[in-house]
Amino acid sequence: MIVSNDSIKEHSPVFEFLPIETLIKAQQQEYYNVLGKSDKQGSSTSFIEFMLEIIKEALEDLLKIQNVSLTSSDRISSFREIIGIKEFSRKDYLRAFKNISQATASRD
Repeated sequence: MIVSNDSIKEHSPVFEFLPIETLIKAQQQEYYNVLGKSDKQGSSTSFIEFMLEIIKEALEDLLKIQNVSLTSSDRISSFREIIGIKEFSRKDYLRAFKNISQATASRD
């Protein structure tokens, strides 16, 4: 079972820009090991702990981006890493960079 950003963000918008899928892919073998372990144990505790660790890592990464003063090209690069290749609006961009103005977001 792969958990997607779409299913997570439906429950809480805080997860909208977290690269959960990317982090799982980076730890794909561990992901499958934990799924197997949970299956053998008949308990999802290991899987839940793994996913909570992934979410914690994603939140920490997002907070690092949020607390740094970035140039416009830094912001664009960081945002592209988070959002990937899909289209986004200025509103999406502003949600990721709460400390910039609408005018700055438009210029970026």
